[in-house]
Amino acid sequence: METASEDMYSNELRDSFGRGMNTLSDNYKLPADRVEMERLSTQHRMWKLLVGGLYPPALQAPVAKALGGATPIILDAGCGSAAWPAEMAELFPSAHAVGVDLAVHFEKTLPSNFEFIQTDLSEGLPACRDPAGYDLIHARSLHTHLKDPAAFMRHVENALKPGGIFIVGDFSLGTFDRHKVQLRPRFPTDADQDLDGAWFAGWQELWVGDIIGNTLGIDALLERGALSPIFSRKYFCPVGWAGDDVENGAELGDIMLQNTKQFVRAGLPALLADGKFSREQLDFWIDAMEDEFKTKKLYFTLDLAAAVKAPQILTAPDSRDII
Repeated sequence: METASEDMYSNELRDSFGRGMNTLSDNYKLPADRVEMERLSTQHRMWKLLVGGLYPPALQAPVAKALGGATPIILDAGCGSAAWPAEMAELFPSAHAVGVDLAVHFEKTLPSNFEFIQTDLSEGLPACRDPAGYDLIHARSLHTHLKDPAAFMRHVENALKPGGIFIVGDFSLGTFDRHKVQLRPRFPTDADQDLDGAWFAGWQELWVGDIIGNTLGIDALLERGALSPIFSRKYFCPVGWAGDDVENGAELGDIMLQNTKQFVRAGLPALLADGKFSREQLDFWIDAMEDEFKTKKLYFTLDLAAAVKAPQILTAPDSRDII
């Protein structure tokens, strides 16, 4: 089912403080260059380890049901490096998998039943080749980058086939100690630098509050729609250590540490453009975070949920309407 693809990495990126950004939307504040795609590919591995696969084992039956047709169609909204839809295409060879993102950025052999569409998802989802709609829509680390998540939910509902499933996941706000107690944020401008707290919590608060301006959680997102929730879970992931009784904890901790360091540096162009903190303050902050990761046992949290679209109920026509 695999075919050699052409180099599908876009050179049409705009430069921002030395990083390549997409050219379709100013809303997405992270780069779209090779370095960022490598980070997202590694992050994909982290998600798989954390939830137990391309989706949680608890969703095996609903996913199998949704993809039980002759040629089911899968859409990954905000596919990034395209790792998730490509692996879904391999797992379900009778399916047609579609990856959608702002920039073309992968250059590897991809399954022949995979298709990429470049578009701005804030304008809506691409039309499905099946008039009935998509059988499964997946969106990971996407909705917080959209100006109107409620509008995105309406797009999802309209694009899903009756009986189709929507899977959505993202990092959630908060940095926690090893006892899973949330820590207060720290900033370079704090008067007393010896106060307890977490440097990354401050960075995260700045990023979410000032840069992307969207703190809507996964469950709150689903509440804005009419889909029926079937699954919701918060996952605690260790950062730079194995965690307490965390399955695959050592690998997860290492991946999360490297991913976080790369994410922090990926966010520098947006934070420098924002101007709230100087380059010297941001460099100090980054050094303080990296020291913190070495000395504290921290957890970050990620949320994942799923919902289904109610199937259409077919009723027999009124005999009076039959000619």
